[in-house]
Amino acid sequence: MTAAEMIATAAHLHVAMRRKMGRVTDVEWMVTDVAYATAMTQLALQHATDQNDEDLRKWSSKLAQAWADKAPAPPKSAAVVQRLAEPHPARYVVGLRC
Repeated sequence: MTAAEMIATAAHLHVAMRRKMGRVTDVEWMVTDVAYATAMTQLALQHATDQNDEDLRKWSSKLAQAWADKAPAPPKSAAVVQRLAEPHPARYVVGLRC
């Protein structure tokens, strides 16, 4: 699924959830964050099951499938892995800048 199709699917799910559940969602977040998308699709599927709503079931299943089909991120280079493994400087532990 292309990025445009994924945005369209998330937008359809957003509209359906708003109309049928009174739930306001963030379309952009559903497209960029798998955890949020999963939570919203599960919520919509639960409501669809409870209310026997095929529209919600269709769009939530389609978005969930889009995330399932999405290719995993490419492996990070050794330099990036090494840098991420290093401890963070103490000045960033409490806040952004101390």
